[in-house]
Amino acid sequence: MPYIVEYEGQELDIEVFFNNWMAQLNKFPIYTLFAYAKVDEEEIDNTFSSANIEYAKLKMKKKRFIKSKVQDNKQFEIVMSYLYTQGSINDFAGWSLSEDLFSFDKRNMKTLLGRRKVHMPVIILHKDSTMFWICYDGSSAISISKDTLFSTSDSIISSFPTSVKGIEFEYEE
Repeated sequence: MPYIVEYEGQELDIEVFFNNWMAQLNKFPIYTLFAYAKVDEEEIDNTFSSANIEYAKLKMKKKRFIKSKVQDNKQFEIVMSYLYTQGSINDFAGWSLSEDLFSFDKRNMKTLLGRRKVHMPVIILHKDSTMFWICYDGSSAISISKDTLFSTSDSIISSFPTSVKGIEFEYEE
C-alpha cells in the first residue's frame, strides 16, 4: 500500500470516528458480518431485537457469525460496538456500504493437513462497492473499494467528518 491515512495531532477513538464517518457518508443500509462467541448470543439477541436491527445467525462448524442489515446511524453505533470488540479479539468483523457483499462458500485452503475445502465467509466486490473490516487487535481498519469516493487519499480524507484532519504519508516496510 503506497500510503496510509492517519489523524494529525489528535487521539482518535476508532469507534466514534467510524460512527461519525458512516453518518456523514449516509450510505445506508449498511451490511455487517462478524464472528461471535456462544456466550454472547443472548446479549446480542436482546440488543439487536430491542434496536429493531434485522439480523441472522449463521454457524459453520465451531464458528458463529451474525449478519445484519443496519438502517441508520443509531443502529450502526450499536453494531459498531460489536464489530470493534470482535475485531479487537482477532475475529472477523466487517461491514459494507449500501450493498450486501457477504456470503459463505467452500474454498480451497492450505491447512496444516494439506489442501482442503473450507466453508468460510466470502466477500465479492461489485462496481461502486466498499467494505471495511477491523484489523487484528483493533489497531486499525482496512477498506477495499471500487467506489471512486475511496480511490485516492485526497478523496478519502475529504469524506471524513469535518472534525477529523487526515494526512497522507509514505508507508515503509
